[in-house]
Amino acid sequence: MTRNIAECCRPSCFSRHTWMKWMNSGGGAWDNAKKRIETGEFSGKQSKPHKAAALEDTLGDPFKGTAGPSTDMLIKLLCTVTFVMAPLFLR
Repeated sequence: MTRNIAECCRPSCFSRHTWMKWMNSGGGAWDNAKKRIETGEFSGKQSKPHKAAALEDTLGDPFKGTAGPSTDMLIKLLCTVTFVMAPLFLR
């Protein structure tokens, strides 16, 4: 019966972990793209690519800042609910 409880948490934890990895790597890629453009590698500052990269970086920063903490809270919530509901599963 306790295995059933673990099986309830497993899919959500795995899918959240994948989502978190995607958000962190996507946000980091957008940030790195802006930094490379600012060094002059792709036409430098005040260019159209720089304006686009600044917008992408604005979108990417929340990705990096929220992916880890929000996923951590979701996993804690799932575990807490599962353990509270455990007596119902064990009957």
